[in-house]
Amino acid sequence: MHQEPQVANPNGKEFPPQPLGRLALQVGERGWLIGLLGLAFVLRCWNVYAMGGNPRFGAPVMDAGYHLDWARAIAAGDVFQEGAYFRAPLYPWFLAALWKITGGSLFAIRIVQAGLGTLTTYWTWKLGRHVFGRSTGWIAGVLAATNWILIYFDGELLIPTLYVPLLLWGLNGAMTLPQRGFGWRACAWVGLAFGLAAIARPNVLLFMPPLFFWVLWKAPAQRLRAGLALTLGTCLPIAPITVRNYVVSGEPVLIATQAGVNFWIGNNPTSDGMTAVVPGTRAGWWEGYEDSRRLARIEAGKDLTDSQISEHYMAKAWDWMRAHPGAAMRQMAWKLRLFFMDWELSNNQEIRFTSHRFNPLSYASVSFGVLLALGLVGMAYALRRRAAALFPLWGFFWIYTLGVVAFFVCSRFRVPVLPVLMVFAGYGLGEWWRWLRTRQWVPAGVALAAAGAIAWGSSRLPAALTTDDSLGLLSLGTYALEQGDLDTAEPLLEEALAQSNGNRHLRLIWGVLLEMRGQKESARRWWYETLQRYPDYVELREKLCNLENDLGHYAEAAQLAERGVEAAPSQLNLKYSLGRALYGLGRKQEALTQFDGILDLDPGYFLAGYSKGLVLLELGQRDAARKAWLSAQEHIDMANPDVAESLRQGLKSLGP
Repeated sequence: MHQEPQVANPNGKEFPPQPLGRLALQVGERGWLIGLLGLAFVLRCWNVYAMGGNPRFGAPVMDAGYHLDWARAIAAGDVFQEGAYFRAPLYPWFLAALWKITGGSLFAIRIVQAGLGTLTTYWTWKLGRHVFGRSTGWIAGVLAATNWILIYFDGELLIPTLYVPLLLWGLNGAMTLPQRGFGWRACAWVGLAFGLAAIARPNVLLFMPPLFFWVLWKAPAQRLRAGLALTLGTCLPIAPITVRNYVVSGEPVLIATQAGVNFWIGNNPTSDGMTAVVPGTRAGWWEGYEDSRRLARIEAGKDLTDSQISEHYMAKAWDWMRAHPGAAMRQMAWKLRLFFMDWELSNNQEIRFTSHRFNPLSYASVSFGVLLALGLVGMAYALRRRAAALFPLWGFFWIYTLGVVAFFVCSRFRVPVLPVLMVFAGYGLGEWWRWLRTRQWVPAGVALAAAGAIAWGSSRLPAALTTDDSLGLLSLGTYALEQGDLDTAEPLLEEALAQSNGNRHLRLIWGVLLEMRGQKESARRWWYETLQRYPDYVELREKLCNLENDLGHYAEAAQLAERGVEAAPSQLNLKYSLGRALYGLGRKQEALTQFDGILDLDPGYFLAGYSKGLVLLELGQRDAARKAWLSAQEHIDMANPDVAESLRQGLKSLGP
């Protein structure tokens, strides 16, 4: 009979791991556990309350805003995006359910997510206790309850708040499989947990083949049943998504179609490994999404389906990596460094600035660098004794890490490894304390030196990082501008400029402030100076083109736009600015060509259709003008009220 090896606990004794769900709590331990979970919940609720002071609390941006818009559409019974899912749908489904239950209260939704964060604390405690013993469980649980990154993300409308508990459910189950005899029910539940996690974020599927072979190896007597149950459990939540994607798109999309564009973002000659923007596209979520799709079609020279767009970018990335293997390897090494550094990379709102500015309690937490050091040292000592039995933990850590590094790195992608590090950190601290008590100075000193070296290396931040408060101040200033509150925006942006070492988007927004204050010539000079520094900055060139057109400087606008369109052919706003400039120069036929080109790429571009009708009318082609305006009228909801009314009046003047 196969006998599971014993586990070494921090007290130096050997004991068989107890199956999860049957952990016998000692007298008084239940009360301590309730207290731990209560602490986790209170800290998360406090964070929600504190973050209410953030102007963005009720107006999430980027991915959080995308998730909220998607959830609102689901709750209203509307179609959010046609075709196969671009992003895995589980979290928006969850958010939509909360939206309906809470009546659309973002505060209440975040309180529910605080409960999920408390569940994360429980699963982390339970995993540590089962694998290494009580002391490890308590250390890991306290780390999870008080970790400011976990607390922060539990208050954001982002995937980790749901994804992490699902992963921990799967890891807890996987670590109990040997004690449960690799029964088919236990294996199926593990698969189900990871399958649900996959429809929140699919990259966990990279871990499933190694886990499958580990199950086959550890369960030789019933490997077929165990492996099949694990596979079927994983596929159960995914299969309906795949079927739905095929029905609506006619293509076999497993879960979502974003893999290709994300792979290109992290593996192209201009990638910095952390900025989630496709080269030649704008930085906004929807702007970047539309630009990247349009750019793929322009490069392919034909229309592409969603799946083909993903394949196009995946092929581009592999072509570049094959052509430049040295650069590709350096890029991967750089991203690995980014993953392990003691800094939180943001691609929604600035995490460290936001958390520290609105929730002072976030300062009182173990940093990522310290957690990494303790976790890796603990992992190294644990693997000397039971590497095979602990594979679900350390295997997940490294496979998941490499899966992130293969694309691009940001803080929320790193969150799922934190509980695993906490478990190994708890074990490592327990061992270190035992060595001190038993006066084993050599292993204690070696462990301390190794942890210190890892923490020091993690804290050595690259010069390329922005570690001041300028990005956070920029976010607050931009929000104030969006609300038309120039008096609030100006000091925030001034402070950001004083701290920044040349952030191009900050300089763009400062020009917007000048323009909104009526200082158009000052904005013009500022933007030209910025363009000299950043000639490839698409949004800046677009703003400057519009300003030159507004000032009647049509020749300058045309020159700016022509260079921009040549470098970024997917930028329809630049093509429209070029059409405006050509029209202003009296080159109406050339302007018409620009408007036609825009409509070929995007028939729903209202301003191009409206402007085309104006030009045709001036050229005496009334029927063609009427046809253009009728076509534009189908997208009149995309126009501002004044232009929409002008279109209606124009159609009336042309008659039936």
